[in-house]
Amino acid sequence: MLNVGYQKRDFDFFDYDLYTIMSPDTKKRFVLRGPSPLSLEEGTYFTSLGPAFTYGCYTDKPYTQMLAEELNFSALNLGVQGAGPSHYTNSENELLLELINRSKFAIIAVMSGRSVSNSLFEVSEESQEKLRISGDKHFQPAHKAYEWLLANHDSAYVEKIITETRNNFVQEYINLLTKVKVPKILLWFSKREPAYKENYCGEVWELLGKFPHLVNRDMINSIKEYSDDYVECITKTGTPQALFDRFSGQLGVVRKDPAYGYSSSNYNMYYASPEMHLSAVNKLAKPCSRYLAKGSCSSLIQPRDLIGNLKELHFQEFLLSTGHTDSLVLSEIEIKNYLFENYEKVFNNLILMEDRVYLPEEKGEILNFIDLRINNKNKSLDNIRDLEKCSKCFDLVYDVLPFIISKPKKVSIEHLIETETQGSNPTNLFAVVCTPRSGSSFLCDLLKLNGAGAPIEHLRPPLLYILENRQRLNIDLELLLRRILYRCSKDKLFGTKVISHFFFDLMTMLEPDEIEKLMTFFRHFKVIYLYRRNKTAQAVSKFLASKSKFWHSTAPNRSFAEYKEQVQSIDYEFEAIKSIYDGLVNEERNLEKFLDESKFNQVLKVEYEQFKETPLQEMEKIVDFLNIDVSDFSIESDYEVLSSAHSTDLIAKFNLDYQKALEENSFRT
Repeated sequence: MLNVGYQKRDFDFFDYDLYTIMSPDTKKRFVLRGPSPLSLEEGTYFTSLGPAFTYGCYTDKPYTQMLAEELNFSALNLGVQGAGPSHYTNSENELLLELINRSKFAIIAVMSGRSVSNSLFEVSEESQEKLRISGDKHFQPAHKAYEWLLANHDSAYVEKIITETRNNFVQEYINLLTKVKVPKILLWFSKREPAYKENYCGEVWELLGKFPHLVNRDMINSIKEYSDDYVECITKTGTPQALFDRFSGQLGVVRKDPAYGYSSSNYNMYYASPEMHLSAVNKLAKPCSRYLAKGSCSSLIQPRDLIGNLKELHFQEFLLSTGHTDSLVLSEIEIKNYLFENYEKVFNNLILMEDRVYLPEEKGEILNFIDLRINNKNKSLDNIRDLEKCSKCFDLVYDVLPFIISKPKKVSIEHLIETETQGSNPTNLFAVVCTPRSGSSFLCDLLKLNGAGAPIEHLRPPLLYILENRQRLNIDLELLLRRILYRCSKDKLFGTKVISHFFFDLMTMLEPDEIEKLMTFFRHFKVIYLYRRNKTAQAVSKFLASKSKFWHSTAPNRSFAEYKEQVQSIDYEFEAIKSIYDGLVNEERNLEKFLDESKFNQVLKVEYEQFKETPLQEMEKIVDFLNIDVSDFSIESDYEVLSSAHSTDLIAKFNLDYQKALEENSFRT
């Protein structure tokens, strides 16, 4: 059955949570990717249609599931192995169309043009990624059929067949979009732009192009008018994706038919990466939300409601477990108020930072995940300190918070209840240290792409808030840091990114003995010190980012073109840029002083300008410094330099004004 093959192939890496639905009329069964929606009542879920990119090969959560969590609304993933548009309009698959038209709205991905028949090739109804030559008995992978076409016919005939295929594709899509009666969003989800130049007499992939094969801009323009919305998500972040065995934790091997160009690999080189799926969510969230009516059925609990539920359950379970409510020194109200005061501030602060925790709505499920860690039910509790020790939800500080801190977007329930056996004690530790606007996002993204861990900013306002309140929350600084290392490491490798001003903020809130413990802890780290030679460009970059609130080229739901348009309207402010410039110079001076005095065993200086000019050579130096084996470097990142003609003008103007001010002795250098 379709989709089962993916699970068999990928069992060592991912559990796709497969389930079946059956047509009551034809008794035909469909195997779908989970989780299944709570209800299939009309209007209680949305649907996603598409091939493997929709199904979500090699990802824990495809964009459909992440959208469901983001929108707080159930979803039905109808992604099917090798699907073309006719899969959903086939009379034998009538149930699928019924389910689509009972949904609140449908996301219809642009599928591959190779999954369409023409006068030469017939597509398999069982698996639309396979074709057979007219008159032949056997089906073969579509690209092999097109290889045969290129080898046996001239370019004019090849072009004729391709034109016919594309016309058929457009008609099949119009048919599908017309039959879908609910609001529909057409999704271009690919590593390439819709426009590409095919070669009618070259290699087969020069003809087909990258997924969705054969589809070009003209075809998209022909079909998108039949949809209510059109979304483009063009990204290749996170690719190639290293595949780790979920049982051993080691780099695994995926097997594939040699007809596809390789028989085995340690990497996902074709399907959408988890990071790509997240990018799709960022693009889809806004248009999808427009189709959700107020009061829609919900399968997930909102963060702010979650806080109250957890505290209430946490308190009730504590009372039930002790059986000593009458002997407590403090009243129920006093204890409850204390819990609210302690945990509400922590959780609310995290939510304000857009770090969200999602849990199943059912009380019973929440209760199953709560560990009160009460060793002796007959123990009487004399004070709040005992209460706090005995009643931490999820082991709040040392288990939940490290994950929340370490995830820039949101944290799933799976992460929260992950067992200790799934962590690792790292032996190779490194930190990328820099001042703001030094190109660290670009560098860290390339490190991740090349298998050098996943260095992100653990030291952010949520962690600073928690550490600032460490005494009230009874937090052991060193234990918390070690827990973050353990929880966020893979293959004995741990990387983090430290922005200077967050680090100096941390140092101001620590006691001298805590600073010593912290430095003892960090001396085991290798340090990549990233600095920017052109301080004016760095200052202008920070100035424009703070004004536009556009900090990275990958900002959700915002394009690079929008950034250029927005910054164009930002007026030049000499004093504001000068203040940033002076702050950066001072911050860098303090950072270099700290690195010198701390006597780290290994420090590698990397200049941003040089890295931008020769990224391959610089990456070779870095992975060699980290002692990581990388055979083939990738320097393709979704992060782009946020520069524009306007920023160039501001840099030139500031340099002139700064020099003039120096000459006039208008300020002290």
